[in-house]
Amino acid sequence: MSKIGILKDGAKTLIRALQCYITEEGLIVMPTYPHRDCYNYLESEVVFDVLNTPSKNGLVTEEFRKMDGVFRSIHPTHPLAAWGKDAKKLMEGHELSKSMYDEKSPYKKLLDLNVKNVLIGVNFDHMIMIRIIDDLYTDYPIDPYCKKRYHVKVKGYQGEELFVETNCHDPHYFSLERANMKMYPYMKDKIVEGKLGNADTWVLNSQEMYKIQIECASKGIYAFNKLRFKDGI
Repeated sequence: MSKIGILKDGAKTLIRALQCYITEEGLIVMPTYPHRDCYNYLESEVVFDVLNTPSKNGLVTEEFRKMDGVFRSIHPTHPLAAWGKDAKKLMEGHELSKSMYDEKSPYKKLLDLNVKNVLIGVNFDHMIMIRIIDDLYTDYPIDPYCKKRYHVKVKGYQGEELFVETNCHDPHYFSLERANMKMYPYMKDKIVEGKLGNADTWVLNSQEMYKIQIECASKGIYAFNKLRFKDGI
């Protein structure tokens, strides 16, 4: 928001403008992660409530989460929220995922739709979809996860208690060593650049992004400063 400039009613104005532009025949999706530190969040054994647990991805995502017609996926660490065409259908079933970005997740559905990634005032280090290669590319040799599995209590749409199994990015490796901007030179020709208010804004198709990542991986190029492979360092 600080990059965009001053808006009357702040985040709400931005969201309404996006909704007017996209319309209900389109789709808006935002991350609504309930933490700033996945590992410590899971270790604290907190209960995730899909309807009430706030988003820690910034004010825009929190205002969006609370709006009428927005559906949030049930996942204890990586929930998304969506508004527009097929929003509920796309968000359903995330609680069945064994890893946050896997084949049963909303992320896979969004990749299949080739959604556009819109970065407003931020760079690739804040882009969620660029991380889905960790789960969806079965030949990806990088291992960013802890060995420990978590069974997390969550509250569903009707307040019912569920248990969701998930893994967690290794805090001693993932957070310090991930460097998504290393992918920028390979993707810059596919990015549409512009301004939203005063904020530099990038738009990149998901399938193009994913394809380039796989091509880079085949050449030994990864979005990490240090590499930990599945078969060893």
